[in-house]
This record gives sequence, C-alpha cells and structure tokens, in this order.
Amino acid sequence: MGPKTLELKQLCQKLGRKYVGFKGDPRSPIWLVGEAPGSDEDQTGVPFVGSSGRELDRMLAEAGIAQSLCCWTNPYKVRPPDNDIDRIEEVGITKVQFEEQFFEELREYKPPFLCPVGGTPLGILCPDTLDSRDHESKISKWRGSILRCDRLDWPNATIPNFHPAYILREWSDRAVGVFIFARLLEEFDYWNQNGKHQPLPERELIANPSFGETEDYLQECLNYNGPISCDFELLARRVPICLAFSFSRRSALSVSLFDGDVSNLRTIWRLMDRVLHEKRIVGQNWTTFDANWAEALGFYGGVDRCDDTLVRHHVLHPEMSHKLDFQGMQYTRQPYWKDEGKGWNLKEGMPKLKRYNCLDAAATLEIFEEQEKEFDEKPNLRRFYEDYEMPLARKFHEIDKRGIQTDPESLRTLRKEVVCELDDRCVFISKDLGGRPVVYSAEMANSLARQLGTDSKGILNIASVPQLKNVLKNELHIKLKTDRYTKKESTGEESLNEAFAATGNQVLKHILRTRELNKILGTYVDAKLCNNVFYSCYSVTGTVTGRRASRKTFLGFGSNGQNQPKHSDLGEKFNSVFIARPDRIFVACDQASAEEWVVQGIIADVSGDVKGIRELEESIRTGISRHAVLASAIFGLPIAQTNNKECLEYFLGKKVRHAGNYDMRENTMAAQLAAAGFPTKMPFCAAILAKFHEVEPNIRGVFHKYVEHELCTKRLLKTPLGRERVFYGIRPYGDNSKVFREGYAYIPQSVIGDNNGLAILFCQSVNPGCVLADGHDSMLTEVEDSFDAVLTQMKLLLQAYDRIIKFPNGFEVKIPIDFRIGYSMKGLKKCPDPSKETGCRTTYNSLQPRPSVQLTTTSGAEQSQSPPLSNETSGLAESNVL
Repeated sequence: MGPKTLELKQLCQKLGRKYVGFKGDPRSPIWLVGEAPGSDEDQTGVPFVGSSGRELDRMLAEAGIAQSLCCWTNPYKVRPPDNDIDRIEEVGITKVQFEEQFFEELREYKPPFLCPVGGTPLGILCPDTLDSRDHESKISKWRGSILRCDRLDWPNATIPNFHPAYILREWSDRAVGVFIFARLLEEFDYWNQNGKHQPLPERELIANPSFGETEDYLQECLNYNGPISCDFELLARRVPICLAFSFSRRSALSVSLFDGDVSNLRTIWRLMDRVLHEKRIVGQNWTTFDANWAEALGFYGGVDRCDDTLVRHHVLHPEMSHKLDFQGMQYTRQPYWKDEGKGWNLKEGMPKLKRYNCLDAAATLEIFEEQEKEFDEKPNLRRFYEDYEMPLARKFHEIDKRGIQTDPESLRTLRKEVVCELDDRCVFISKDLGGRPVVYSAEMANSLARQLGTDSKGILNIASVPQLKNVLKNELHIKLKTDRYTKKESTGEESLNEAFAATGNQVLKHILRTRELNKILGTYVDAKLCNNVFYSCYSVTGTVTGRRASRKTFLGFGSNGQNQPKHSDLGEKFNSVFIARPDRIFVACDQASAEEWVVQGIIADVSGDVKGIRELEESIRTGISRHAVLASAIFGLPIAQTNNKECLEYFLGKKVRHAGNYDMRENTMAAQLAAAGFPTKMPFCAAILAKFHEVEPNIRGVFHKYVEHELCTKRLLKTPLGRERVFYGIRPYGDNSKVFREGYAYIPQSVIGDNNGLAILFCQSVNPGCVLADGHDSMLTEVEDSFDAVLTQMKLLLQAYDRIIKFPNGFEVKIPIDFRIGYSMKGLKKCPDPSKETGCRTTYNSLQPRPSVQLTTTSGAEQSQSPPLSNETSGLAESNVL
C-alpha cells in the first residue's frame, strides 16, 4: 500500500467516510474506471455492485470479456453528497488528494488497458480531451477512441465508454457500449498475442504540398482503379478554401483552392475537375453539401457516380448517428479528430485545417471500404441502397435546384399580416398580465427599453424561456410538464398545449399562437429567396423511418419546405404565396388515407380480417370517409351528419384514429387537439380513445401485438418495401411502451415515405425537372400549361404510384392517389382520375383565365448546373420489394 493510499484511508476513517477500493484483482490487465461510489457501494465498500455495476458486468460478458481480466475502481473513493460528483469536496477531501492517490495506484500496478466509463474519469486520465469551453470531457465524442494516458510512463491504451448509469437511462446506446467493449477485447487480444499494443493507423497527410506533389497525387488518383474520396473545407462556413483527395485510407492530400501561382492553379483545377469527372467519388454528405460547392466553383459535381457514406450508413444502421465522427469510431481505429477542424485562424492555422481536411478524406475512404464488407454480408440492404436510396439522393440533388416560384406581393402582404397579428397577440398577453410590456424577441425588448429609457428587466420577452417559465409558474400558477431528458419543467409546445388543454387559460393560447406566428415569420416568410424562388435542400437521411427532411440550401436560401405549415390557417396563407411559373401549372397528388392502408394491410395479412381494407375501398367508391364512420360509432350520430369535414365530430374521428393507431396517450392527444385550437380535457380524450379501441379491436389485438412480437423476438422491423430498422432501445426487462409506440408508427410511415420516394424517383427519371417538392405522402410537380401536358403528367403519376405493396404472408394492397391542379398552391382544385378525361378537362377549364402576377425579377433559373443523370431507375414504378 502506497503512502497516498494509506494517508487517504486514514483521513476517511477520521472523517467517518467509507473508503471504497477495488473490485477484482488490481493486477488484472483491464481496469474499469468509474467516478465515485454510489449508495450500494458505500454500504458494501466495493465498487460497481449496484444496478449500474451489474449492468456493466452484463455488457462485459456480452462483449466476451472475462471477469478475471478486469479490475474495477474509482478515482474518487468516497461517495459524494447526493451522488453529485461536483460536490465531492464537500466530504472534506480535495480532488487533488483523491487523484494523487488514484495515480499512485495506477503506478503501482501499471495496467496496460484503462477503460474510463464516463466523462469524469476520461478527463482525469486524458486531460487533452477536456473541452476548451467548459473544461469537461464529452464522452459522446470520445467513446470508443483508442487513446493514450500521457500521465502514465508505461505503454497503455485508454478506451473510454459510456457510464452504465447512462446506459440504464438511454438503453438504445447499450449496443454501442457493448461494441466498444468488444473493441477493447480486440486490442487486448492483440497485446496478449504480440506482447505490445496495436499501433494506431499511420496516414500520410500531405497538408502543405508543392505544385509537383499535388500534380503527382492527382495523377495517381486518375490512374487508380478504385474510388476516390473527396472533402471540401470552408472558411467560416461560407467560403470553400481547400479540397482533399484520397485514393488510399493511408494517404490524402489537401489542395488550396486559391493559393499559388495562377498558371499552376489552372493546371491543378483542371486535374481536380478530371478526377471529379472520371472517377467514382466517395464523400460524406456529398450530394447535399460538397457536390453543391463543387458545382458552384465550376467543377463537375460527380453526383451521378458518387457514393455517399452518410446515405450508406442510414441504410445499414438507421437507428445510429450518421455523423462522420460516429462512423469513424465504428469503422476505423482513428481516435476522435473532429475538433481539430476548430480553433484555427486563416493567418496561422491553414496547415492545421488542411491536415484535418486530409484526415476527413482518408477516414471517409476507410469507412466506405468497411461499409462495402458490411453490404457484402447484407445483399438485400446493398440492393436497397443501390437501387433506391442513393439514386433518390441524386434526384433530390436535381430537385433542390428547381424551387417553387413565389409572388412577391403576396409575400409582402402576408408579412404585414403576420407582424400585425404578432403585435396584437402581445397586446392581449400584456392586458392579461396587468399591462406589463410584452414582446416576442430579444431585439424588440432592447429596442423598447431604449425607447422607455429603462432596462429590459420589466419587459416580458416570451421568446425567453426563463422569463416565460417564471411568469407561467409564479404569476399564473400553471403547472408545467417535466421534460424526461432534462428533468426540468418544460415550456415546449407540447407542454404548453397540455397546460392549455388542462386550464383553458387564454394567455397560453396567445403565447402558442405567437410562437406559431414567430416561426412562420422567421423560418418561412423571411426566408432568403433567389429570384423570388423558394428553395429547399432535401435529405434522404432525414429521419429514422426513411421519410425525407429538408432545410435551407448550402448558400442559405429558402428553408424547410417539407414541414411548412399546411393545415392551419397560417399554412393556407403561406401556400397562397406559391405560384406556378409563367406558362406552367401545378399538378399535385397525395396518397389517400395513406398510412391507414398499411395499418389495415398488416391486420389483414396477420389475421385474415379484411374488414378495414374493405371499408377503405368502400370509402373511395361511396365518398363516405372512415373517419365519419368512426365518429358516428363513437358519438352515436348519423353518418350523414358526421361525413362532413367541417363537422367537429369528423375532426375528432380523424384525430382519434391517428392517436389510436399509434397508441397515443390521452395527454398527448389533448395537447394535439389544443394545438389545433380545441382545448380538451384529458378524461375526454381517454374516453374517446377507449371507445376507439372498442370499435376497432384489431388495432391493439392484431396490429400492436404483431409489432410488439417482432420487436421482442427480433428487435427488427422490416417493411414490405425493403427498409429495415433494428430497435436497439428494446429492453429484455422493464418498460418498453415508448419503443413500442415508435414501432407502431415505423412501418406505416416508412412505407408511405418510400412509396412516395419511389414515385418521385420514377417521375424525375421519366420527366426530368417536373418534381418540385416532396410532402411525405404527397408530391408537387409543375408542367407546361396545357390540358394535354396535365393529362400526361397525371398518367405519369398514376404509373409512378402503381405499386403493389406485399406483406410477409402474401396480402397485397395498392394505395390510391388523389390529384389537384392549379396555378397557386392555395387554389389547387381536386381533379378526377385521368381515366375520366371529360371531368379532368372540365376542372382544367375552370381554372382559366390564368391569374396575372407581376414578377419583379426573372425566376426559374437553376442555382447551378449539373449534368443529366442516367436513367438508372428504369422499371422502378413496377418494382415492389427493393
């Protein structure tokens, strides 16, 4: 026993504190290092014996690490007050005393492998991992990295992992934790067999090449038979400054785009363009980021032959993070490096940035090569990626450049209306709060304070969470929902809607409306436009279900066009600003009762009960909605009364069906109804949900049971269109209700999203340039303003959605689509099936004459040009399983 250990034990005895030492043999090669003892450890005097320790043992065993190889300890040997590590010194012992004793132990036994579980022990062992801003080690960055503790003078490998207490809270990360322990075992096996630690990857990163080195490397890229990894780096996220190339995971070269002799640059740029033209390109997020910058600089974007590691990972591991740092941890032995791209300046830090640029390119190529091995083991997922997901990403690269035309005058009018209503809502809130000044932004608060000649403390900025929380709790005495992650009272939309449903307090209604107005103003109405065109950048990796997400473009134009408000009054007003281009017309379609077809298809496939499917078919034939039939059964009203979309009972029937299908809780349903302007008490929601399940017993009895069985036995859900997702959050014990609810939504939402994606892929391949937007279950297209063009486009859309969806036991459905046409998004008119040509012509003629809109600038030009893509999706409209 060393002197520091003896001194600490004596001090603990003097202070009446329990000293908690080792579990296992300290001569073991692997040390698991935690933070400090908990209550169970404090009672027994042994570390890692509570629930966290038992889970840690299970994870080690699952990874194949024998208990005999391990020793468990903590740097802080005494339990802190309330298990709060930040209060450890309140026990009467300084952190320095604890840490000196801990390092004395390490030097005595010299373990070759250290596994800090959690950020606290990682920061002690590897201070270089501490974040410069808050001086904490982020385990979410460094987990799985193979590091060295430089505070120790013998060869060691330090491999951090999540703390088991975190795993018990966030079970979906448990698989990652087990993976990291398996990596630890691989490193140990190498050490055990070779008598030394496995060296880290050696890479030749050419960050400051000469003209000759650059020319030679690019020529090697051109001569190489395999794919070339490329990666752009930007200055201040605005200006592309260097471009890295890698043809081997062991080397990369970064080219300064604007630094050097002009004639040399001309030669290098031509070589780079040849690489992008001639080679198969590998990139991380290439289709939505790097390719756009390449084209903006005049290079060929290489989209038609690129492989995007982000898209690949989304197919292989949809539940995981797809960021490059996570993939780097999963597929390579490269320690976390992504912070190396920060903290440099243009004058001094270019070599640092370019080295980081090289490392990104080399690691991306290594990731690609390892993903190839994984695809070889999973040919069905390779087919899904190569036949659908990557071609769709390429098509969206084209679609992103088209955008939707806006009417500037309508946009100005809408902005005035939104700002006016925002001001009015603030006045309403102010009156309810006794005349206190109310604003909706920090800028307004400061401006008003200057006008009043005072500070802003007496002004309520409802965009400020602390101020809003204080008013709601202490002035209006409203109970707020506790966030399950932060464990703090929430002022989020769901929390405020639940409070509004429970209290009916009009201040909450005004606050919620103000937020809605503020969002549409900042996100949509004030979005940056180019030639009065609203752009969006679509990502096929947007959601875990496979439905796309969208955001503003790489140049900052537009916004999230996919999730813009559609069904509220603000959505209607915002839609009015979108117009077809001159001599063009919108043709839109959506999948009718989309997700319901999938839910009832599963029920029919599993149980043989086709009642729901027949009702869906009957609703198309008769025009009597299933929502109306459900509302009639729940509320005891005649269908003639409930089959009216303006009827409140119809609205409730639609809402309760969606809520019941996905096992929504009454509090969540109440919040959603409140958000729609109908504050409803939770007991009422509970009652109509119970009635729904009485009317629709197959939802819980068949659909939910099927999903639960698949998750509990396989942890895997596979859709009829070939998408797969492993639900890592399923626990072998404990409450799985939240994961089950994710599972209920997964197959319907994924099938509808992929049915839409396949249709978009088909349309954009057959009629390039026609698709403007993806709406999850709908599509917006634009064609020549003639009846023949409209009819042709509608027939194309019918062909695009002409897809049999076949469930595992053989039951088949085909989801019908509805059409709308018009010159404005707000004025779209429902149009009959194109087989009824006379009705279609009547609808088309009713749109004439075309509205006259004076545009201030020419619109419709694409932001950048890209080469035509090959028709790699021929025949996809008829495909079923990818």
